[in-house]
Amino acid sequence: MPRTSAYTLVWLAQPAAYELRKQGKTVGRFLSPGDEQWIAQAASLSSFSFEGQHGHLTLLKETRARGNGYWYAYRTQNGRTLKQYVGSTPYLTIAHLEEIAQVLTARQYRATLGSKGQKENTASIYAPLLLSKLRLPHLPTPLVLRERLLTQLDEALEHKLTLVSAPAGFGKTTLISQWIADRTSSTHARPLTIAWISLDAGDNDPIRFWHYIFTACQKFAASVGHSALLQLRSGWQPPFEHSQLETSLTTFLNELSALTNEGLLVLEDYHLITEAQIHETLAFVLEHLPSALHVLLITRSEPPLPLARLRASGDLYELHAADLRFSSTETEAFLQQAMPLRLSPQAIRQIEIRLEGWAAGLRLVTHALHRYSSSQEAEHFLLNFAGSHRSVLEYFVTELLETQPEPLQRFLLLTSGLSRLTGPLCDALLGRKDSTQYLETLARSNLFLEALDASGRWYRYHTLFAEAMQHEARRRLGEEALRDAFHKASLWYEEHGLQTEAIEAALQSQNMLITAELIEHFIDSHEIHGFRTLQRWLEQVPEGVLSVRPTLCLSYASVIMFSSPYRLPPATLAQIEKLLQAAEQGWQHEQNKARLGEVFAFRSLIAWRHATLKQAITYAEQALACLPREELPWRSISLSVIGMAEASSGQLSLARTRLEEAKVLCETIGNHHFSRPTTIMLGSVCVEQGELHLAAKYYRQALTNAKEHEDLSDIAHAQLSLAQLSYEWNDLAEARQIVSEVLTSGLPILDEEIRLNAHLLLAHIDYAQGEPAAAIHELGSLLDWLQSHNLHSFTRAVLAHQVQFELACGDLAAICRWLTLHERFDSAPSFALHEQEVLLMARWHLSQDKPMQALSLLNPVLEAAYAAGRIQSVLKLQVLMARAEAASRQGHEARQRLQAVLSRAYSEGYLRLFLDEGVTLIPLLQAILAHLHDRPLSAYLQTILQAFSAEHKDERNPYPSDYASLTAPLSPQELRVLRLLSAGRSNPEIARELVVSVNTIRSQVQSIYRKLNVNNRIAAMELARHLHLQK
Repeated sequence: MPRTSAYTLVWLAQPAAYELRKQGKTVGRFLSPGDEQWIAQAASLSSFSFEGQHGHLTLLKETRARGNGYWYAYRTQNGRTLKQYVGSTPYLTIAHLEEIAQVLTARQYRATLGSKGQKENTASIYAPLLLSKLRLPHLPTPLVLRERLLTQLDEALEHKLTLVSAPAGFGKTTLISQWIADRTSSTHARPLTIAWISLDAGDNDPIRFWHYIFTACQKFAASVGHSALLQLRSGWQPPFEHSQLETSLTTFLNELSALTNEGLLVLEDYHLITEAQIHETLAFVLEHLPSALHVLLITRSEPPLPLARLRASGDLYELHAADLRFSSTETEAFLQQAMPLRLSPQAIRQIEIRLEGWAAGLRLVTHALHRYSSSQEAEHFLLNFAGSHRSVLEYFVTELLETQPEPLQRFLLLTSGLSRLTGPLCDALLGRKDSTQYLETLARSNLFLEALDASGRWYRYHTLFAEAMQHEARRRLGEEALRDAFHKASLWYEEHGLQTEAIEAALQSQNMLITAELIEHFIDSHEIHGFRTLQRWLEQVPEGVLSVRPTLCLSYASVIMFSSPYRLPPATLAQIEKLLQAAEQGWQHEQNKARLGEVFAFRSLIAWRHATLKQAITYAEQALACLPREELPWRSISLSVIGMAEASSGQLSLARTRLEEAKVLCETIGNHHFSRPTTIMLGSVCVEQGELHLAAKYYRQALTNAKEHEDLSDIAHAQLSLAQLSYEWNDLAEARQIVSEVLTSGLPILDEEIRLNAHLLLAHIDYAQGEPAAAIHELGSLLDWLQSHNLHSFTRAVLAHQVQFELACGDLAAICRWLTLHERFDSAPSFALHEQEVLLMARWHLSQDKPMQALSLLNPVLEAAYAAGRIQSVLKLQVLMARAEAASRQGHEARQRLQAVLSRAYSEGYLRLFLDEGVTLIPLLQAILAHLHDRPLSAYLQTILQAFSAEHKDERNPYPSDYASLTAPLSPQELRVLRLLSAGRSNPEIARELVVSVNTIRSQVQSIYRKLNVNNRIAAMELARHLHLQK
C-alpha cells in the first residue's frame, strides 16, 4: 500500500483549475491539463495524492538502479487496491492523471459488480441487421433553421470527435439531421459523406455494435469494412476463443486510411451503450482515426471515453444542453410555424420560462394547444400551467392519451413495450386486423411515431413517449396483461423466424420454460458468433429450469469461460464446474455418450488453460472415447489439446501424431481459426525434432492461411516462428526485419507470448551482430515491462537469457546474482527452461575451468532429450559437451562428438547452433576439417567457419600481407600467448600454462590486439592463421 503523502493535487470547479496543496496549504495553481509548470513542480516530488474530476489516486515514484524512476498510480476502495503504471515525470500531465483516474475507477466498479455476480446487459447474438437503423431520421415539421448551431457543427469537423450531449428532448437528433441535410446538399462547397446508426440497448454486444459500424461505413467506399466484416463473420467454432474483434478493428482502420473523401460517422443514442469493451474499442479507434473521418456521438450523458485526453489534444468538440436550448427568437419562430393561433409576447415568454428552451416540450405544448380555438383559451391554459420538465411530460402525454379513442389508447399502451412495430405484430398482440392502418394514422398525426423505412412497414415510438406509455400501461392494465402481450409477441416472432426477438419477448413475459426451450432451439440451430447476449439470456433463466437442460448448462459454461480471463478465477471456475456437473448428470441420465464427450472435451480445454497437462490429456482421451467419429469439431479439439499438452511436457513423438490428426480434421471441417494454431504448434514440434525445413513449410502454410483471413494474431505467431528459423540459418537481417514487422503489426493488444519471444529474439540478433550491450539492455527493458504488467511467470526465462549474455561477456558477478535468485524460484520450470538453465550452469562451470562438473550436469539431460526425441536439444547439449571434453583434454572424444553433430545438422542447415558457442569452438572445427573426407559435410563445415570469420572480421583493418609488415613485432611471450589463445584456451588456462597471473595475460592479450590491429579473439586467431603464427 502507498503511504499518505504531504502533497495533494485537487481539482477546483471554481475557478476551473488544479491546486497543489502541502498539508492543506496552497503552493501552486495550474490552469491547463498540460501545464508545464506542474510538470516542473512534479519533478521535485516523490509522492502525492490526486483528487481529480474523474476520481482519486495516490501517486508514488519508484526508483530504479538506472534513470530517475517511474511513477505508479494506486486506487484503493473496499480493501481492494489497483495499480497502474504511469511513466516517467514528463508523462505526469494532469490530462493523463484524469484519464488514469477514470480507468481505475471504471475497473474498480466493474470488479465490484463482478464480485456480486452481476452482469451488464448486452446486445443480440450476431444476426441479420435492421437496415432501417442505418437510415437518417426524417426531419420533422415545422423546422426552425438554427444557423448558430449549424455554424458550430461546421467548426466541429476540424476535430476527431464531436460530442452532442444533452438530456432527452433537447432536439439533438433533429439538429444533426438538419445540419447533415444542409451539408450534403449539392450546393455545399465541402461535400460530406454520412454514415448513420441509430443505436438501441440491444447493441451492447461488441460484435453486433461493430457489425453495424462496419456495415454503415460502407457508404464511404464499397471496400470499407468488407474485410473487417468477413473476420466478424468467420464464426466462433470450437474452442470458442475470443473473437477477432481487435484484428477486425485494425483491418477497419487500415481500410479507412485509404479514404480520400471526407466522411462522418454518427452514432445516435450512444448513452444506451453500457458495455465496457465497446467504450474501450471505440477509444482505440478514435485514437487511430484517419484524418478523413470524423465521429459524432449523440447522447444523453457523457460517455466513459478518454475525453480529458481528447480535450487536451484539441480532438474534441462539444455541444451541451446550454448550447441546444431554444433562444427566444427560435422559440417564437417555432411557435409561429407550428401554431395556427397568434400568441402574445407574454404567452411566449411564459412558454420560455416553463420549458427553458426544451425542444420536445415545445412540440408537446403546440400539440396540446391545437385543442383550443382561440388565442385567449390557449394563453389562459399556458398562464395557469406550472411544473417541472417531468410533470410537463407526464401531463401532456396523459392529455394526448386521454384525448384518443379507447381502442387507440389500448393500442398505444399494449404496443409501447415493443422496440420496433409492424402491423401484423400488433395484430397478434391485440387480436385485430387493422393495426397497419392504426400505425399509418398515428404516423400522419405526428403522435410520436416515426417510420423506419420508406415502405412504412416498420415504425418506432419516440423514446419519451414510449416510456410514458409503458408507465401508464403498468398502472392501468397491470403486469399480468403486459406479460401476456409479450407472450403473444414472442409467439409471433417465433412463427416468423425471428428467434432472437422471440427470446427477448419471452424473457419479458417471464415464462421461463418457454424461454429455455427457445434458447435451446436457438443454440441447436444457429452458429453462435458472440457470447454476450447468450450469457445475458441464460443469466435470467432460474437455476431450477437451467439445471435440467444439459445443453443450456454446457452453453452457459462456455459463455462464462470465454468471457473471462484466460486463467479463470476460483469463483468462476467453481461456477463452471457446477454447470458442467449438471450437464454431465443430465446426459448420463439420458445415456447420451456423444454429448458426454463434449463435456470431457470442454474440461480438457479448461485444464489446458490452467497448465494442468496430465489432467488435460486425461479429459481429452475420455472425450475421444465418447465422441463419435463424425463429431469432427470436438474430436479435433481433443486431439489438439493432447498434442499441445504432450508438446509442452516434451513428449514430441506423441504430440506430433496427435497434432497431425487434429490438423487434418480442422482442415476437413474448414475450422481455419483452430487449424492455424495447430499447424504452428506442429511446426514448433518439428523444430524440436530437428526438422527445420518441414517446420518452415508448416509455418508458411499457417501464414498464408492467416493472411487470407486477415488474422493478425496468427500472422504474428507464424512470422515470429519463421524469424526464429531465419536466425538459426544466420540470416540475421531477415530475422530482424520480420521481428520488426511483428512488433509494429498494428495488433492492438499484442499477445504477451509473442511480445516476449520477439524481444528475446531481437536480443539474440543484437548479440550475434556484435552488440552485446544492446542485447543486455533489450532484456533489461523486457524485464521492466514484465514487472510493470505483473507478468512474473516469464521473468525466470528472460533472466536466463540475460545472464547467458553477461557470462559470455565475462561478467561472473551476474551469474552469482542469478544463482541467488534461482534458489528462490519455487515452481518447477518447463522442460525447455530446465534445459536452458542446465546449459547456463554448464557454461559457468566451463568459465571456472571445471569441465568435468559441466559434463556431469549435461549427461542426464542429454539422455532425457534422446529418449523424448528432442533432437534440437540433443544437438545443443552435444556441442557444449564437446567444448567441455576439449577443455578436459579429451580432444579425440570432443572431435568425434562434434563431427556427429555436424553429420546430423548439415541437412537442415544449422549455423547459429555453432556460432552462438563462440570462438572457442573454432579449433575443434578446424581439427575436424583437416581429417574430413565427406565432401558435402566438408563444404558445410567450411560454411560454418566462413560464417565465424565474417561475423568477427573487422573489415576496416585488412590483414597485413606478412608478419614483417606489422607495425610492431610480437614478443616471444606474446607469440606463446597467441598460440594458446588460438587453441581456444581461456585467460586462466593460459595463465596456468605459462605460470603467470591472469592480469598479466590480460595485459599481454591487449598488447597483442594493438600490434595486430584487431579488437577481439576471433580476429586475432584468424590473423594468426593467415600469418602462420599458430605453430
